[in-house]
Amino acid sequence: MTDGGVPKDLAVFLWVIFREKAVSGLRQAMVCAAVAAGLTMMMGTTAPSPVMAADVKIASDNPLSGDPEAIAKGRKIYGTFCAQCHGGKADGVAPRFGKYSADLRRFNKGFYEFAGIVAVGIPEKQMPPWGTVFQGDEISQIGAYLETLAITEGKRPAKWAVEE
Repeated sequence: MTDGGVPKDLAVFLWVIFREKAVSGLRQAMVCAAVAAGLTMMMGTTAPSPVMAADVKIASDNPLSGDPEAIAKGRKIYGTFCAQCHGGKADGVAPRFGKYSADLRRFNKGFYEFAGIVAVGIPEKQMPPWGTVFQGDEISQIGAYLETLAITEGKRPAKWAVEE
């Protein structure tokens, strides 16, 4: 084991992939997500506790917005699949990579755009497609959890509802 609790062979494997650029683009992101999901299960890493549904103060088109059960499930899914790239606080600061991806606390394109991005990914930004991984309401559950972390003030406030 290494100091961080990661098996040494795995640490060497990750070093080769990410530092030596043995794999790039979408494949790199998919390998990262798969390895991170495995590490999450091994090490018990989780996302931060969800805010209670009554504390959600953001309009949303998400059908599960504010649902305490959906928020709890979304927190768990986020911690397993998303936190490794978007950070445990959804601030875009990844545990191993630093500032790596979008700050989801400030997501401002509406819930349906969020669901589409999660489903099909953004290959040019190394965001893998998750549409075949997540089943049923899981994307909505992740969105419900992220709404509890939304930053609603400042330069770029979060927006989860599309204005008509």
